[in-house]
Parts: sequence; C-alpha cells; structure tokens
Amino acid sequence: MKILHINLDETCCGFRQLYQAFSDAFKKGVQLKGTVIYINNDYVKGKITFFPVTRRIGIHVFELENFVDYVICRVPTKYPESYSFVFALADNDVQHAFRSFDENFDEMVKLGLNIKKNIYYSSANVERFVLLKKGTNSKAVSITFNKQEFNQHLSLFFESLVSVQPSGEYLKGYETMNTKMVAAASEIFNYDSLSSTKNLFLEGSVYRIIAMLVDKLKNKEVPATEKSELVEIARLMHVKDKLFQDFTKPCPPLEDMARLAHMSPTKFKIAFKTIFRMPYYKYYQHSRLMIARELLNKGLSVKEVAYEVGFHNTSHFTTTFKKQFKISPREIKNGR
Repeated sequence: MKILHINLDETCCGFRQLYQAFSDAFKKGVQLKGTVIYINNDYVKGKITFFPVTRRIGIHVFELENFVDYVICRVPTKYPESYSFVFALADNDVQHAFRSFDENFDEMVKLGLNIKKNIYYSSANVERFVLLKKGTNSKAVSITFNKQEFNQHLSLFFESLVSVQPSGEYLKGYETMNTKMVAAASEIFNYDSLSSTKNLFLEGSVYRIIAMLVDKLKNKEVPATEKSELVEIARLMHVKDKLFQDFTKPCPPLEDMARLAHMSPTKFKIAFKTIFRMPYYKYYQHSRLMIARELLNKGLSVKEVAYEVGFHNTSHFTTTFKKQFKISPREIKNGR
C-alpha cells in the first residue's frame, strides 16, 4: 500500500508539499497548475484545489476517484502550529488520527472511522492517517488556521477540548454534520474559483461553518439520540482522550467512563474491547506504559517517569514495566 507523507499548512508551501508527495508516490499523471493539482493515472483521477483565503487561513478542496488503496499520512509538527478542520462530503472515506508510530499500523487501519458527512478536527501535532479505498470517491473540504489566527479568534471556543500530553497540548475531535453544515461545506466545495470576490466569500464561509460547529459542540451536553455505530465510535474516542489527559491520577472508574459514553457498563465493556482490542483497564495500563517508554527515551529519570504515569512506588513501576516489555526501565535509559 502506498503511503504519502505530507505536512499541510495554510500556505502555498504546504500545498506544494502535497503536490510533491503525490508526484513522488505515483510518478506519472500528476500536474501542478497554479493552485490546482490535477491527477490522472492508473491509481487516482481528480483534482485538489488550494485557496489561500488570507495569510492565516487556507482551504484545500479534494475531489478524487481512487482506483487503488493508499494512505495519506500527515506528518505531525512538534508543537500545534496550525489547526485543521476536515469536512468529509463523501460516504465512503476512512480516516482517523494517531499520535505516534508506536501503535501497530494494521490496528490503526482497523480503527479508522468510516466517514459519512462527518467533521474531523485536530492540531498539527496530531498524526493523522487518511485511508483512501479502491473504488471510492473522496470529496472533502479542509480548512486550516495558523496558530495566531486560531488563538485570536477560536481558541476560547475549543479550550475545553484541548488535551494535555507529556509532549504538550493537542486538539483532536470528531463531530457529525447537520443538514446546514453539509450545505455550507458543499457551497465551499462547489464555489467558482475564478470569481473576483472569492476570498471575501470564502473567509465569510469559513467562519460561518466553524460557528455552526461551535454551536453543535456547545449543545453536546444533551445526549445524542442516534444509535449508529459512528456515534458510538466517536464517544469511545472521546473516552480514550480522557484516559490520556493525566496519568498521574488513578484510572477513571469504568462506570464513570460508561456514563461519559452514554452506555451501560456492560455495553461499554463490550464496545471498548471491540474498538481497542483490549479490555478497559488493560488498555489503560498498556497505554501509560507506552507513554513511560517514550519518556524514558527522552531522558527522564526512572523516578520521574514513574510519577508521570501514576506509579507512586518506583519498584512497582519497574516490575510492571519489565513484565510488559521484557526489559527494565533502567536498561531502556542505558540504550539497551
């Protein structure tokens, strides 16, 4: 399977990187004309259009017919230098976000979210894989704000969704689109790029559709009534983010997380294991030990790492770590 590594931002530089990634991966049938990438080969047919709306906001419009399976991997930055909101207008795209390559890639693909009129948003320090399947059509609008624009106009609305990891803050989330949001995203998708008022129209459209998203997120205190698999997966991803927020505190009780996911404890146990391939408490233990290994590789002491991942006894941490990885924390620090 082909994997395209890109580092999109809100500028033309990021768009040229996208062109280079497609060109390197498919070798032929990829042309850049102005701010449009045209693709016509045995693998993909279609175009990607870039609109540099302002110096701080960029829009990518994807319209692709896929003849093979391939993956677009957004390479994460060290810090959240930009923020992207992807509005998927096709029914059969698959995409999901992962923070690191430590997780098994096959498992990543299995956990991909089947998108149907859905929004995915994240900061640039979140790794994202977009799996494009053979025989599907990809239609999406991606809006990217640089850090300054996001902090000035949008951070207040999303601050409750920002998670804190040992490596810093990150933003990641899913939301389904209502009818008005689909219409607004479709207007951007279908807009005449030759119009003399395009930047004025697009800037207004950007903030209009983001305002719709903010309103929808603010009303999420009311439990959703849909019982679709998509809603359940989105809720479980939210639970996963809560688990990763602060490992210095005890593992949240399963019953509390079940309430957060609007499920009974029994249903939550089954659904969680189905999605993450591990029971709830085992997944928590595995995850914090993976974080511990990452922190040891960054040079933190065994005692510091033990505290960061919630072990108040260094000896207990060492025993648990060695049982998981067949190597002691000190051996990791010594480079063995």
